[in-house]
Amino acid sequence: MVSNYKLDSEDEKILNELDNLCGVFQNKEVLRDIIYYIKLKEKNELDFGNYNIIVRNDSSYNLLNDLLKVCCKIFLKYNIIENAKVCYLDKIVNNRRDCPFDKIIGIEESIIVVNDRKLGIDYNDELDNLRRILNQFNNKVFIFEDTNFCEGETDGELGKLAPFRMTIDKISLDDKIMYCKNTLDEYNIKYKKQDIKTYADVPFWILKNMVIKLLIECKIKNLDFVDKQMLKKNKEFYSKNKPKKRKEKMIKQKKKNAKDELNELIGLNDIKKQMEKILNYVKLNKERGQMPSNSDLNQALICVPEKELYLPDLIYLALFMFAKELNKEDKYFIHCAIVEKNDKAILISGEPGSGKTTLAMYLCMEKGYNFVCNDRAVIGMEKGIPYIYIVVHCKLILELE
Repeated sequence: MVSNYKLDSEDEKILNELDNLCGVFQNKEVLRDIIYYIKLKEKNELDFGNYNIIVRNDSSYNLLNDLLKVCCKIFLKYNIIENAKVCYLDKIVNNRRDCPFDKIIGIEESIIVVNDRKLGIDYNDELDNLRRILNQFNNKVFIFEDTNFCEGETDGELGKLAPFRMTIDKISLDDKIMYCKNTLDEYNIKYKKQDIKTYADVPFWILKNMVIKLLIECKIKNLDFVDKQMLKKNKEFYSKNKPKKRKEKMIKQKKKNAKDELNELIGLNDIKKQMEKILNYVKLNKERGQMPSNSDLNQALICVPEKELYLPDLIYLALFMFAKELNKEDKYFIHCAIVEKNDKAILISGEPGSGKTTLAMYLCMEKGYNFVCNDRAVIGMEKGIPYIYIVVHCKLILELE
C-alpha cells in the first residue's frame, strides 16, 4: 500500500531543484506533501478541494518566481494545470485600474498570484470575493502572498481557501554559502570551505554576478580549483565596480537653475511668460532698492541667491509658507488620498507607494465614493468635528541675489 505513494525519480529530481534556491529550499517538504496529496486525491482518500498555497514572503528579492517554477513542474506532471504560465494579478489591475478580482475572466495563465500589499487590499475584507473567484475558477491554482502575516480569524479563514503553506525567508549568509557551494559543485570546481564563507558575505544580487564571472574564468582557463587569492580578486572586481547609489549620483550631478529647468519643460508657455515678468519685476525693484511685499494680496517675499535656487525648492518653500499660515488657524497639511460619500470623507494615509491612490480609485469605481484628492489635503477642526478644506492659490515673490 505504501509503495503506491512513493515518489518516483522525476519527482525527486524536481524537488532537488529547491536545494539550490536561497530562501525557499525549506518548502521542499511542503511540495513533497502536495505530491502525496495528489496521489491520495486520485484514489479518493483525501480531498481538500484545491491545491492553493499561502506564501508568507519575508524577502526583498523576487524569490517567489523561482519557487513557482518548481511548483509548476509538479502541477504539470500530474495534469493539475494546463500551462506553466503565472499571472501576477497586481500587474493587470494596476495597468487597467480595475477591481482586483474582476478581470480574471479570460486570463490564460494557470497560476494566479494575489499579493495583498501590491493590490492594496486586506484579505479579511475580501474573503467573500476570494471564495467567489475560487469557485468560479477551480481549474486554476491560486497563490496568496501574505506580506502582512495575517493572524487569528483572518489567517484561519484564509487557510480554508488554501490548504498548503510555504514561506520565503530573508537570504542569510548560510544561504549564500550554500548557493556558492552548490553552484561550484555542479560544475565540478573544487574549493576550500573556509574561503567560501568570506567570499559569500555580500548582497545576494552581487554574489550571483560574482559567481557567474568566476565560472566563466574557470572554464576559459580550464581550472578545476579556485583558491583564496582568486576568490578575493573576483570579489574585489565587483567591490570596485559596485553601482553607485542614486542619491550619491544626484549629489554629484550639477543642479540646474530653476529658470532653466522651467524653460526645459514642454508647454507651460503662459507660466513661463509670467515667471519671466516676475523675475524682471523683482530685479528692477532690487536695483531701485524697493522690494515689493503686500499682505493684502496674500504675497510673500523670499530672499535667496539665484544660483542656488531650484524648481523643487520653490514648490516646497511655497508649501511651507502656506502651511505655516494655516497652522495659526489650527489647520494642517497632510499627505494622503481622500474620498467622499454622502458628505462623509475617508482619509487614506500611508508611506509613498503603499497604495493610497489605488485604494481610493477602487472605492470610487466599485463602492460609489467620490474622488477628492490623491496627494495633499488641508484638515482642521470646527466645533470638534474634523473637516477637509479646499486649497486656494497664493502668490510667491522671489528676490534674486
